[in-house]
Amino acid sequence: MSERVERFFTALLLAAAVAFTYQNALVRPKPGEPREDADARQRALIEQRPHVALAYELWQVAGLTAFVGVSGVLVARARRGVVLPDPLRDPPPWGVGDFTLVFVGNLALQMTAALATRNSSPLGEIAGIAVSSMAAPVLVFGWVRLRGASGSSAYRELGLVGFSIKEVARGAVGSIALVPVALASQLASAWLCRRLDAPLVEHPLLVKLEHNPDPRTFLVLLVVVSVIAPFSEEILFRGYLLRALRRTIPSRAGALLASAFFFGALHGLSNLLPIGWVGFVFGFLFLSSPRRSLLGSMVCHGLFNATQLAFQYALVAR
Repeated sequence: MSERVERFFTALLLAAAVAFTYQNALVRPKPGEPREDADARQRALIEQRPHVALAYELWQVAGLTAFVGVSGVLVARARRGVVLPDPLRDPPPWGVGDFTLVFVGNLALQMTAALATRNSSPLGEIAGIAVSSMAAPVLVFGWVRLRGASGSSAYRELGLVGFSIKEVARGAVGSIALVPVALASQLASAWLCRRLDAPLVEHPLLVKLEHNPDPRTFLVLLVVVSVIAPFSEEILFRGYLLRALRRTIPSRAGALLASAFFFGALHGLSNLLPIGWVGFVFGFLFLSSPRRSLLGSMVCHGLFNATQLAFQYALVAR
């Protein structure tokens, strides 16, 4: 596609994210119904479980420690004039237009799966989400191959370059270091939703766990949020979208912010800031990977999701 067409699709994606966020900001509770406030409900649950509250506080302390340490290292490198590597500055063999087609196709498949499992048991609904989530990497691989990349070349272009203990370590540290800003942005989102009188809703999978707090549901959800979702979403939003944005947004920071905003907006107004922030961290891990690897962002994504789910289960388990 021409550069003008690519810029059009980039503007279209960002405009759609803005429109979706604006639409969410206009949502109001029905007359006579209280405004949903997931933050207040979460705080009430934590107060009822002192041992969970203690673990939550220790998690915050560990996150603050890691955040200060990582920030100190980055600042020290900047003062020494060390520039972060940019191994993914070369444009990929696809563009934002290709991502848009794949994204729309993936969205259609997810909506079809949701309709097909709406009358199923909770586990059936979760299984439908897991299966439909795997459509994204399949569509991405297929489209990249259609664009002319060979099998091994397609994997490398998308950041699937094999195992590395250093990438695992980067992801593990990142999953802790992102905690302080994630919690701060969550508080900011709660304040914003209250100011707008908009509902503050939880992630749908956390709601499913809250309604079905049994070990089997927890284990199935754990596989979904810590393995399937990180693998699928990192390929789609970091390996595919973020790299495509480098064709139309030359600045690494600009492409990173644009992809993080789009990723956060898809999760609704109440999750725009916290999910946008974690998406920024996932993207940073990918763009700064010397091996051009998605593994670090996948590990970071999986560990962060697993921690969130474990805390939720500890709060609602009977």
